[in-house]
Amino acid sequence: MATWRQVKAQIAAAREQGRVPYSLLDVVLERRHALGRELPRILVECGQAPLFDDRLRTRILGRDAREAGANSPSPLRRFVARARFLQRAEEVRLARRIEFARRRLERMIVSSNAPGEVRERFFDRIETPDVARGALPGLPLPGAPDEQTLRDRFEEYIRLRNDLIEANLPLIGRIAARYRTYGIPDCDLIQHGSLGLIRAADKFDWRKNVRFRTYAEWWIRQAIERATDTDRDVIHIPRPVRQKISRARLARRAQGHDEPLDSRRFSDMMGVERGAAARIFSVKSGIASLERTGLDDGRPIKDDLVGPDLAGREELEEIEHLRSRLDGMILQLPEREQRVINLRYGLGGLPPHTLEQVGEILRISRERVRQLQLRAIGHLKVAGPDPRVAVET
Repeated sequence: MATWRQVKAQIAAAREQGRVPYSLLDVVLERRHALGRELPRILVECGQAPLFDDRLRTRILGRDAREAGANSPSPLRRFVARARFLQRAEEVRLARRIEFARRRLERMIVSSNAPGEVRERFFDRIETPDVARGALPGLPLPGAPDEQTLRDRFEEYIRLRNDLIEANLPLIGRIAARYRTYGIPDCDLIQHGSLGLIRAADKFDWRKNVRFRTYAEWWIRQAIERATDTDRDVIHIPRPVRQKISRARLARRAQGHDEPLDSRRFSDMMGVERGAAARIFSVKSGIASLERTGLDDGRPIKDDLVGPDLAGREELEEIEHLRSRLDGMILQLPEREQRVINLRYGLGGLPPHTLEQVGEILRISRERVRQLQLRAIGHLKVAGPDPRVAVET
């Protein structure tokens, strides 16, 4: 194991060249207290120098693609087919890099000259606790990083985290395949599993002596199961209730009963009130869309239930209702105003007439027709749809 003086000299030499290589960083981070009491001194020595990969990237993609996904039209499936899992030592090495990049970024945010809202935004992105956002122990970093430097260091951290995520993408497909019978599309299962994998990469602690694959599997399963509980049914059933139903089914099968579980048996086995059990199983019976087509003729199911002309009948009934209301309101008007409205708007089977045509029929001027029309409209606004309301003439 190299002494601290040797490590310091190596970092200083690398920093003079402008970048610190990952190979040197791995040697430094393998020291027993590198991410403990030695971390402040290592951060000071590295300063704001960027990290770069001077050897082949911890290889996530293998050269030989499996036949199952090599010719797949989906880019994601082709990528997963070429991916390979990391070995235990590679996982630990990558996890150390991620932790170092994260803690380095936190120190740089604290000592940055960027505005307060910018620093808070970076803290939120890496989920730094509020109590640690301004009270990081140790030596301060040299200089005051600007916003662009913070953005570059953040991208380094994200690249390292993505390496760990991409190496375990095949794990999502294997776990999601167990939930294909739950009625959720495969692409949605993959998306929710990816969110669980990202969360696992953020929470993973390499000191626990646990493989990342084992740790990530739990997060992926939890994310997919929450999605199935939320998205599987039109009406959401709480997860504890769904778990009770599953336990009751397993217990009934263990007793040798093959008939399906109903609300009465569920109430007796789980000690639930009959009314609550009935409500649960009424939701569990499922909801069918009336727009779904049948198997025989391809027509929507609603046509078999209420007839294909339901929408047309409803529209006609609405039109008749509006016409009857309008007729009742017009009957409240004086006779001359009724004639003006009927002629102007083509009501009562008459075609619409112009102001001049109405004046010729009623033997009045064009301006008088316009005045009667405005007064009639004003009376209609005041009277409303109730025919019992009289209009002053």
